[in-house]
Amino acid sequence: MNENEKKIIFKALAISIGIIFPMIFLIAIFTPSDIKQKTQQENVILWDYEIEYKYNIGDYWNPQSGYIFAVVTIRIVNNHEKESVSTNPWKWYLYVDNIRYSHHTSTFADEIGHQTVDVLPGGDFTTKIVFEVPYNATSTTNIYLKYEEYIYFTDMVIDESLLP
Repeated sequence: MNENEKKIIFKALAISIGIIFPMIFLIAIFTPSDIKQKTQQENVILWDYEIEYKYNIGDYWNPQSGYIFAVVTIRIVNNHEKESVSTNPWKWYLYVDNIRYSHHTSTFADEIGHQTVDVLPGGDFTTKIVFEVPYNATSTTNIYLKYEEYIYFTDMVIDESLLP
């Protein structure tokens, strides 16, 4: 094999390696299911919430002095293949300035219309949960809702476009 043939083979090998390795790298990072999941948000549980503050719930429920009711509307769109999510108020907590608040019993008042359901794959459900929080919660930016269950769902994604 002469010197020119060696150079041609070396260049062909270098070009092949330059094309094959980036392709293998991209395939390893982005499998077709990943691309599909990111574009169509499949196999995830989407949810959103909004908070409305109230001084009372119907005629019977009033917050204690210095507190206000935070009525949280939650919408869950379950695009997951297997998992379900419950609207059971014992599994949802409102965090305000690093304090975790459990639901208030007025969650079950007729005026709220809460329903405890399991949102199964393909399900879309909206409900409300009430929390009694300090009045200053109305002006804080450190407030968020969290779903807590013995199983942690890594496929639960907040989607701020679900509620108006």
